[in-house]
Amino acid sequence: MKKLKRWILPIVLVFLTTGCGEKAVVNEQVAEKVSEKTVNLVTLDDFKQVMQEEGTLLSPKGEGTHEMFILSGVKPSIFSASLMFHEEVNPKKNLYVYEFKTDEERKAGLEAFDQIKDIVKFSAQPQVTFQKNLTVIYWSDAPDLEPYDNLVTDPVGESVLYAMDRLGEPEIEGYIVDKKEGEILVVSSEAKDYSHGRGQESYDAIWFSNVSDTLVIGDKVKVWSKHGALLSPYPGREIAHKVIEQTTVRPEGSDRTEEYMLQKALQDDKLKDERKNNRIVAVKSVNYNAKEDTWYLHLKDARTLEDFYFKLDDK
Repeated sequence: MKKLKRWILPIVLVFLTTGCGEKAVVNEQVAEKVSEKTVNLVTLDDFKQVMQEEGTLLSPKGEGTHEMFILSGVKPSIFSASLMFHEEVNPKKNLYVYEFKTDEERKAGLEAFDQIKDIVKFSAQPQVTFQKNLTVIYWSDAPDLEPYDNLVTDPVGESVLYAMDRLGEPEIEGYIVDKKEGEILVVSSEAKDYSHGRGQESYDAIWFSNVSDTLVIGDKVKVWSKHGALLSPYPGREIAHKVIEQTTVRPEGSDRTEEYMLQKALQDDKLKDERKNNRIVAVKSVNYNAKEDTWYLHLKDARTLEDFYFKLDDK
């Protein structure tokens, strides 16, 4: 499971808003270095969905109207949060959720919020976590704990962290190279080095359930998982939370698509027999040469790192 990157910025505040005083701690994740033009926005509905899947009930309480908590012109949506089926053990907590239009707007909002603490002396500690353009302020009630401990020892706070993590980058980005009984096998195209600097190539590979039947071998996808890849023999197994198919355009002059040519290569005899013995295939490149009317594909065995090259006619 991916680790959340976060900075904990403790501040002492008094919560002034219609309702009551609450306690928390500011917690900022390391901002992703993603262009504002290319960032995928996270929505309030996305957050509500993953919180429900984490077993946390959100009861809407309207918008926050106190001027102090309107950040970058955005009013927070306020929710009372509690664990499903365990309200008597875990009292309801308040969440302030800000859906900014851009990542830059979110940064400006947090800077404004940070400045407030220098002007007004508060007695509670808000706990802030964000993912791209979405920010959540969680009001905890454990003043004697350190900020990080305050999060992980509080079941609702922990579910907030898991939810925000799942709204971040996908668990894997790559190609579907196998499919069976409602599951797809996705293998990353980019190699990673898990060998602590020894330069050994590794390719992520995960079987996902809870996927659409319309997905086919050869599709290039991004997949977000529900809980992070489970500890299991390679390849991993997980339940898909969200799958985005990355549409590929048929090259000019070609009669075939990238998906079709990849399916053709994966059915080749030099791969077909081995795949029955659980060969995990990473797709390194798929290119069309219009002058030759030919496709060139580079595949790699993710376990043995053996390379396979294909030259296929566009037919």
